[in-house]
Order: sequence, then C-alpha cells, then structure tokens
Amino acid sequence: MEEKKSAALGIASLILGILSVILGCCMWKIGIPCAIMAIVLAAVSMNKNMGGKGLAIAGLVLGIVSLVLVGITVAFGVAFDAYVKKLIGMSFIHF
Repeated sequence: MEEKKSAALGIASLILGILSVILGCCMWKIGIPCAIMAIVLAAVSMNKNMGGKGLAIAGLVLGIVSLVLVGITVAFGVAFDAYVKKLIGMSFIHF
C-alpha cells in the first residue's frame, strides 16, 4: 500500500513565495526573509521527495524572482538617493 505524501512544505513554500513578491516591492525588510524561507522550504520539500513538487517549484521560482526584484529595487533606490544627495545635499534613505 502506498503512503500518501504530504504537500505541506510545497504549499508553505508557494504561500511564502507569493508573499515575498507582494511584500518585496514595498516592505523589503519583510519580503527578503519570506523569499529565503520559500527557497529553503522548496528545497527541503523537493529533496525529501514529498508531495506537491509543482507547488515547491513554484515557491522556489517566486522566492528567487522576489530576491532579484528586491535587489534591483534597492539598487535603484540607493542610486537615486546618491543622485538626489549630489543635487540638493539631502538624503532620503534611512535604514
């Protein structure tokens, strides 16, 4: 008799991947940890050969895309801040 495989890690990875894409645009301090957790959960789910492989792959892709988008957004923000600081002598970025 075959055991039913749980897709819980794949589902969690997908949910965190979706959250990371949504939150990564405006709240990158929350989006980055969500993306990292999505990638880790997807990797664990696929390595343990659990159910929900498609969900895990989708979570992995969304986590990676989110990290890339957050990196681009932060880079443009820092570049824009440096440009504005050069023009008017005032910085807008406060970590």
